[in-house]
Formats: sequence, structure tokens, C-alpha cells
Amino acid sequence: MAEGEKEESREEEMGATVYLNGELTEENKNEFLSVLDQLYLEGMKLDRLKIIIDSPGGSIKNAWAIADRLERLKVQGLKLEALVEGVAASSATIVLLTCDERKITSHSRIGIHLPALPPLDSDLDEKLAKEILTTLKDLKIQLATLTAEKTGQKLKTVLRDMKKERDFNAQQAVAYGFVHEII
Repeated sequence: MAEGEKEESREEEMGATVYLNGELTEENKNEFLSVLDQLYLEGMKLDRLKIIIDSPGGSIKNAWAIADRLERLKVQGLKLEALVEGVAASSATIVLLTCDERKITSHSRIGIHLPALPPLDSDLDEKLAKEILTTLKDLKIQLATLTAEKTGQKLKTVLRDMKKERDFNAQQAVAYGFVHEII
């Protein structure tokens, strides 16, 4: 090495892989968040996190909780990569779209639809029924807005496709903008 030259040292990026499998239940959400917490409690200085998704969706509330935690990690400098292996449908697309890099395997699928009405008691009063419908409309707009922003589709297109309950194969998912590449 010549005098005055500095040896370039490159720190290795440190990454981890976590799995989001099955229905997004309260238990599944808590397990996923617990794994994230463990990675940080163990003092790992992660630069990137790969999330392998195979989920038909489930509770939109649980999906937003996971997405909110992932957004906080991104603010701290963590790069997120998602890989769909199987399916990312319904509320699982929220987690997928939170990631910086999004990939899909060749036989995997992505599905979107409007938020569903939970089972209701037949004795439900009118005021509560209106509150539930207002919440559903808000969730629909939040989900459609996120999808439009992350895919580059127009909000009107996303809302139409959610209403049709669209299912996308890997090639269609890339064309729509859900993912960046097929691996």
C-alpha cells in the first residue's frame, strides 16, 4: 500500500430472516413481533431484514400492527425485503407493501379484496352498526391508498380491483407493482 492511501474496509451487512406464515391472528401477530423484539434484545445490529410471507391474510388490525412496527424499524435504518413464497393475500399485502424490496417466487400469488364485515350479533343496535360501517370504509381507503402509493396504480383502479377480489399470479403481481421481481 502506497503512503497516504487508506485501506478500504467494508463492514459486512448483517441480516436476518423472519417468517410470516398462516392466518394473521392475534397469536400469529404476537409471535412475529416477539421474533423482531428478540433480534433486537439480543443486541443484533441488523442492516436488513428479510420477511418470507406465506399468508392468506386475516385480521387487518394485526397486519397494521406488524406494518407499524416495521415502519419504525425502517426509520432506524433497517432495510426490509419481502419474499412471497406461496400467497400474500388480503391483509398480508399490507406487510408485503411495507417492505422496500418486494419479490415473489414463480408459482406464488397475491390477492386483494375489500375489508370484510366481521360476524355481527343480530341484536346489534343501529348506532354501533353505523360505527362498524364507518370503520370499514376507513379501512378500505387506508388499504387502497397504501396499495396505490406502493404499486403506482391509480386509487380508482385499486378500489375497482379490490371490489372484484383480484388474484394475481407472479407475472401479474410484477406488472401491477406489488413486487419488483420474480425469483
